[in-house]
Amino acid sequence: MNAIQVGPAIIQQSWIVIGSGLVVGYLLLTFSSPFKGEGGKEIRETIGNSVITFILTFLFGTFIFQIDMVIRDPIAVMSYPSGEQELYLATIFTITYLMYSSIKNKVGPFEYVHGLLYYLLPTSFIFEFWVQRNGREMWDGISVILPWDNHPISLYMLVFSAILLIILLKIESVKVEQKVINILLIWTITLNLTALLDDYPVYFGIPVTQWFYLFLLSIVLGLVVINQIKKKGFYKW
Repeated sequence: MNAIQVGPAIIQQSWIVIGSGLVVGYLLLTFSSPFKGEGGKEIRETIGNSVITFILTFLFGTFIFQIDMVIRDPIAVMSYPSGEQELYLATIFTITYLMYSSIKNKVGPFEYVHGLLYYLLPTSFIFEFWVQRNGREMWDGISVILPWDNHPISLYMLVFSAILLIILLKIESVKVEQKVINILLIWTITLNLTALLDDYPVYFGIPVTQWFYLFLLSIVLGLVVINQIKKKGFYKW
């Protein structure tokens, strides 16, 4: 059974797993990040608000895509499962919110992205550990020497999430901008490569296409461009 009924509410087990990851992320951001303490409170709040923005947009974005159903039966829309469209909308809303906050608060975008990684990586690790998803069948030569007949997609993501989380928490000698870019490049490239080994790519349990992962990669490449422009001294943001 993939859901738990609490009174009239039905809670997906995946929501509980993702929620656990977000709680761990909150604790890491609050107590084990450069944003801990009173000095990082404003940035922590903005990052927390961006996570809430993403969740609410994803859960209630269906109202935008199901206008006819909203008019006919608004209660039914609330039980309508969110999917790929809502994920795209939530991603765009969250990016827009962070860009607005960055300009308004005069905080560099890399600071906010850096903080978001404290949520993203532990949540990914915990989710992949729980789901244990497999992909396409392995090539004959490889499957002979390994104990899997199909590519262990979750294991790949589990390993990379763990490595990147260690880098995030332990390596402090690299500039924030370069650290964020390196982690995100490895992360998004891994997503794209594992998607090629998967018949039905998903993102935290949500079915997506390869284009979504390419979109995430393009955002990271945009950060690379911003960092290069900053190095040239064209802006001090």
